[in-house]
Amino acid sequence: MQLFVYGTLKDASRLSAVLGPSAWRLLGSATVAGILYDCGEYPALVSARTADDVVPGLLLELDDEQALAQLDAYEGVDSGLYVRRRCEVRLDNGQLTNAWGYLYNRPTVGLRRIAAWPPERD
Repeated sequence: MQLFVYGTLKDASRLSAVLGPSAWRLLGSATVAGILYDCGEYPALVSARTADDVVPGLLLELDDEQALAQLDAYEGVDSGLYVRRRCEVRLDNGQLTNAWGYLYNRPTVGLRRIAAWPPERD
């Protein structure tokens, strides 16, 4: 089972704290079609509006469904903060695959658009 991460879960220590160090492995750098916004402590990924809207991240392989349940809790799926959806992921070598990803499920009005996480600060 594969998962695309683009924000706080790109940090291996945070990911290991949520899932455990042996519940995932890195498959490589990748991108998805989307737009990224800065929410302060974390980013918000929403669907792309144009073909130029691309978000960088990492593709992971997860051990089991339990890992997704733990990630759903971390991402606030129950409270409606994010929704987990299948998305098309492009690895850096050009290979396409489908993976789970977390999309922001709240309005982005007033949020600053960013190119990647962590954002560059002024």
